[in-house]
Amino acid sequence: MSKKSHTAARIAAGIGLALGGTAIAAGALYTEIMTSIIARRRTPATDAMVALATGYEPAPPDPAIAAMTQALQDAPTRPVELRSRDGFVLRAHWYPTEGAKRTVMLVHGWHSRWCVDFSASAPFLREAGCNLLLIDQRCHGESGGDLIAYGIAERYDVVTWLDWLEQEPEHKGLPVYLCGVSMGAATVLMAAGLPISGRVCGIIADCGYSTPDEIIKLTLEKNIGKMAGPTLAAVNINCKLRENFTFKDYSPLEAMVQNKDIPCLFVHGDADDFVPWRMSFENFYACRAPKDILIVNGAGHGLSFLVNPEIYKKKLLSFFETYDPIPAEPMPEPKKCLFGKKKAAL
Repeated sequence: MSKKSHTAARIAAGIGLALGGTAIAAGALYTEIMTSIIARRRTPATDAMVALATGYEPAPPDPAIAAMTQALQDAPTRPVELRSRDGFVLRAHWYPTEGAKRTVMLVHGWHSRWCVDFSASAPFLREAGCNLLLIDQRCHGESGGDLIAYGIAERYDVVTWLDWLEQEPEHKGLPVYLCGVSMGAATVLMAAGLPISGRVCGIIADCGYSTPDEIIKLTLEKNIGKMAGPTLAAVNINCKLRENFTFKDYSPLEAMVQNKDIPCLFVHGDADDFVPWRMSFENFYACRAPKDILIVNGAGHGLSFLVNPEIYKKKLLSFFETYDPIPAEPMPEPKKCLFGKKKAAL
């Protein structure tokens, strides 16, 4: 090879390495950005990235919902803090009710907070005799955590909160229900696949998805089309490397196949354009425990209680009435002998 040819080959190899390195760096940057959008807490930076990538900007908050959210934030709740099994700080707000008949753990959805998703239903639940434990899921609100696992890791946090409840004097061993909206619904359904039977009387799953992998892919397809599959694969690898999970690891569907004992009430709006309402039917049909389903006509994502509160309240009260344990009857006092002791025989 001539000196000129050798030099040209070295230059070409250098350019190839540079281009390859640039492509790898660009791919890594893209994966980090998409991981932040999909699986990290909501910040102004992630909102800006979503708007840049999809052209979508979050709608301004509804004034009525904002007012109810503020009212719940102003309520006399007690902050609670504990550690997850993998070391993250988890926080919640404990809202006891005088003369409570049961305790309901309320689990919010993706990129939401403890005081938002249940701001409309919390007053009714308290009127119905429920203590409320409103948790911030990991990587949301006041809780710690680096990645959102769409219920796969969060299901174990539910068990940690159940352990806390059992030590809380104001709970006093009352029956416990788990109630979740959207990702929160998926979280509580997946918790049913863990050994919590006997500790939980029922689960209310409002507009939950059937598999994390599918709901993420469906959402990506709406925004980035054919890049959805490769993007999700890259994000799954990133999550596996960082926190040892992928969005294929577990699902509400799998949990419902395993759930034979914990009654479930599924709720969904038929106008939901975020989580298809067929997914609640998929979970419903997979569930092997006692179950019921409520489809609210005209309700969008997470709005069933607001659209038709009366039918929602009626269904909840019926669910509680059906599955609240019947209090044990007190043991009758032993009857006294009317004739006293028998005299000893002579």
